[in-house]
Amino acid sequence: MPELHAVLTGDLVGSRDFDPKTIDRAMRTLESAATDFGREWGFDPSFTRFRGDGWQVFVPDPKFVLDLSLYLCACLMADRALPATRLS
Repeated sequence: MPELHAVLTGDLVGSRDFDPKTIDRAMRTLESAATDFGREWGFDPSFTRFRGDGWQVFVPDPKFVLDLSLYLCACLMADRALPATRLS
């Protein structure tokens, strides 16, 4: 049976209502959170930003997707000046 992987995809909610510096800070927060999570669980999450306010994170084992999703959302929520993220 082939190995399963996952790609978590999302975008920032209401990004047009925020200035570019805030969007960049939100993206840095997401990237840092993904990196910290991966380091804790022993994998490289490979965060990628795309289409302005969109992002993707490679997850080598799907069992981490829910926990990583919650962690990413919580890290953004910890700074009330940052927009929330939508997951898809």
